[in-house]
Amino acid sequence: MVMAIIAYLLINHRSIKNKNGSNLNRAIFFLLLYLLYTLLNSFFYFTNIITSIVFVRSYIIPISYLIVIVLVSQYHPNIVKQGLSLFYISISVVVFIAIMQYLNILSIPSKDNIVLGKELTSLVGPSNLSHSYRTYERTFYNGIFTRINLLLGGKHGTVASMVMGLALLGFIDKTRNTFINFRIKIAAIICFGGALLTLSISILTAFIMFVYWLLYYKYKKNNWTLVICSIIIIFFVSGKFLTLSDGSTPREYLEGTIITIGDLVNLKDWVLGSGPIITSKGFFHISDSYVRDVGIFSVMQESGIINMYFILAFIAITLHNGMLEIRKRPDKLRLACGILFTIGILSIHTNIILLPPFNVVFAFTAAGLLLPAQN
Repeated sequence: MVMAIIAYLLINHRSIKNKNGSNLNRAIFFLLLYLLYTLLNSFFYFTNIITSIVFVRSYIIPISYLIVIVLVSQYHPNIVKQGLSLFYISISVVVFIAIMQYLNILSIPSKDNIVLGKELTSLVGPSNLSHSYRTYERTFYNGIFTRINLLLGGKHGTVASMVMGLALLGFIDKTRNTFINFRIKIAAIICFGGALLTLSISILTAFIMFVYWLLYYKYKKNNWTLVICSIIIIFFVSGKFLTLSDGSTPREYLEGTIITIGDLVNLKDWVLGSGPIITSKGFFHISDSYVRDVGIFSVMQESGIINMYFILAFIAITLHNGMLEIRKRPDKLRLACGILFTIGILSIHTNIILLPPFNVVFAFTAAGLLLPAQN
């Protein structure tokens, strides 16, 4: 079915044409190539039909969802604002529950009577709410602090940066309706507090991109030097006061990751990658040469440099179109999409396109940047 849809869209290219012209066509074209290449590449690694179904759920459905949202939004632009608004409120509710559990005000039982969002240190004996739970900690200024689990899945860093991005947008949002404005500000405070309690250095990415896009929105000038210099300073300075869970500083961790990639990547991995990563319950597929925390570049690691080119081309076209439209006519919705989109793709912990629930917000932000100019 997926192959039939791809063939139809490629042959009947008029079905993806609209007022936005070539940028949308090229963005969809590269997304389709990304989807097709990911699907075909999986045939080298999966022969079991059950594992293939898990692969489709983890890879093909999120990518297809991204394509569908981008296309539908061209004819129903309001879906972007509505989708982001619902996502924002939903996330703030979950973060509020996480904070209540962090403060021991709530204890929500989950499967096997394990508290939601917490892990037992030992499964010996009956499981109940009186057991000791494993906590994630971080050393900060020679003190040890417990990190909150925001109950949103994925790595702490990715979740923290996206939630912080949502919080910052909530603080600058202005509506004429006093009640709605009050509700947004409360949600922003909740998300801001939750993101801080993760004790993740990744929240600085949210601040950097927030400032960058605000400056671009106001002055219509690119200043990627600010972004690059800020990231370099963070990695070098953070080692003075922050220690990761393995005892290393962020700078040492980055240097070790680069060395590991250089040692493990070979010609085959450059062309075909080392295969998709499947870690669902009951299903496991991971290459011996897998390197974690490479962000969007996990695409190259899993399916090769050709597929990496496809997704980078899509990202570049999407950003170019969004920034071009902002330069022509300031648009706060497109500004919000630009902030969240870049925070997502700069996450070093995961491929944001595939990570639920943030693959949803990524799809809507990509759609927002590719929206046609509003008259």
